[in-house]
Amino acid sequence: MNKIKYSFVISMIAIIMFLTGCISEEERAQAEAWRAQAEKNAVSYIEEKYGFEATVLDSETQKTESLFSAQFTSKTLVTMEYNGKQFRVLAFGEDGYMDETTDNYQKAELLSAVEEEVTTLFGVAPDVFEVAGGDNEYATTVNSDEFYDMYYHTYYDGTNLEEVLAEEIFYCLAEYVGDIDLDKLYEQNKTPLFEHKYVHAGFLTYDSQENMEISDIDIDVGFDSEVYKYALYVKDALAVEEGEATPIELSIGECGDFCYMNVDTDISQYSITESSEKYASDEWNGHGFRNAAFATGTAYYLEGNRGYKLYIYIPTEIYEQIPSGEFDENVVVASRFLSENKENISYDLWLNHETIPGYEVFWTAYADMEDFSFRFMYDAKESE
Repeated sequence: MNKIKYSFVISMIAIIMFLTGCISEEERAQAEAWRAQAEKNAVSYIEEKYGFEATVLDSETQKTESLFSAQFTSKTLVTMEYNGKQFRVLAFGEDGYMDETTDNYQKAELLSAVEEEVTTLFGVAPDVFEVAGGDNEYATTVNSDEFYDMYYHTYYDGTNLEEVLAEEIFYCLAEYVGDIDLDKLYEQNKTPLFEHKYVHAGFLTYDSQENMEISDIDIDVGFDSEVYKYALYVKDALAVEEGEATPIELSIGECGDFCYMNVDTDISQYSITESSEKYASDEWNGHGFRNAAFATGTAYYLEGNRGYKLYIYIPTEIYEQIPSGEFDENVVVASRFLSENKENISYDLWLNHETIPGYEVFWTAYADMEDFSFRFMYDAKESE
């Protein structure tokens, strides 16, 4: 290996070591001291909260991400056992944090209590019920999922569910097949539990068991965006965040082989129609592609009260027929006109894209546009 190549390799190794943030022996020794103390603190915490002495089985010190490295903290996940039951405690390796220590020993009891509250809301048990949350839910960490599993500090005595869940963020998702007036029943039967700012709840109905099984909504990712993504399968949706209940409108239109939805806007207020417009090759926008390519294929024009976010649902079998040109993926191109005389035309590749069963879902948001069009078929060549 010549000197230039050798120097390059050494430099790259140094950069990689810097970016991955090698943890020093001093830092590891400190983490070990924190871990040992956290185990002792966890035993004391459980004895004080529940009145029994649990056995420590294992422990893992939390690591948090920074720009270039991962760093240990004194927060430690302690796995414990009592009377044949395993559970975990999020403890600290410093004595001053006992009031912030949390555990999931009562996880099953809490989940059962929340499901009972939801059943009371709508008069029927949910067909699907999921929960997530607890202490550490929003921590930026490089740890396993066990660090995000229903940890709370206050003892649940069977009557203080609101108090317990009010401490940390809590998500629940309830899904039903059939006709349920979510908004009306929620307002009629809601309890103080759902008034807390840390409680996030999502309620959904479907026309069929099949549609419910197809829909794969994750409650702690972003409930409304998840519902919009699966809008073709969902019948009705209600989101509860920070004590406010908001019905999610799912008005869907059809144009040719695809469907579309404008968020929070009734479908009767706008429409999408096929367009014959073509773009001149000299209307170059400088984004790295020849404009002439945008003229290939069918264009669609959006008109009416557009709102701020448009979703397009393309059947998978149709999407697979779209030529990809020199791209790895089939491409949807969007254009927007910023004035009525169609000056200042701007073009984008539609990058917001996810796959769901049966469809490819694209979405975009242009709050100030005067006009909007898009096309599926695309055979672009890179500009010189």
